Amino acid sequence: VQKQIDDAGAAFAKASRKQEEIESQIEYKTGLLEQYRTLRETLLKKHKETTLMHMDEHACNCPMCGQTLPDDQREVKVAEFREKTQASLDDTIRTGKQAAADIAALEAEIKALGDQLDVQKAKKIEQNKIKTTAMKTLSELPQEVDMSTNEEYQNLLTEIRQLEDQARSMMDG
Repeated sequence: VQKQIDDAGAAFAKASRKQEEIESQIEYKTGLLEQYRTLRETLLKKHKETTLMHMDEHACNCPMCGQTLPDDQREVKVAEFREKTQASLDDTIRTGKQAAADIAALEAEIKALGDQLDVQKAKKIEQNKIKTTAMKTLSELPQEVDMSTNEEYQNLLTEIRQLEDQARSMMDG
């Protein structure tokens, strides 16, 4: 019975440690998840702002005199603007897709950890029940066992007394 109590106590402690470890992992991954969600929101805002960007009307003017640049130079400026804008959008989209994938992966990991956490909690409850049952059994056992009706025990006591008497007589004798 004592072994059951000890084993249940050890299993309970192990489940508790595992539960704490899983809770720590969930907390860490939830923090990461929030960071990725914040990043994704920032990227969505950046994408919207970049999409709505318009070329500054003065960008096609001469920086020295302020006159409108010739058509070929204006076309170069517009092309450069569009190229920079598209590169920025492409980078934002790529980073956003990676953030979305990371979010999905973290959500799946957190769900799996939540399932593991439930298993550990169930183990703790089960081990606690086993320990409680064993302790109840132990408490119901008599404090001293009545061996007066056990013939084998009585024979052993008689033999012990005889051997003790012989040892005393040898010492006295």
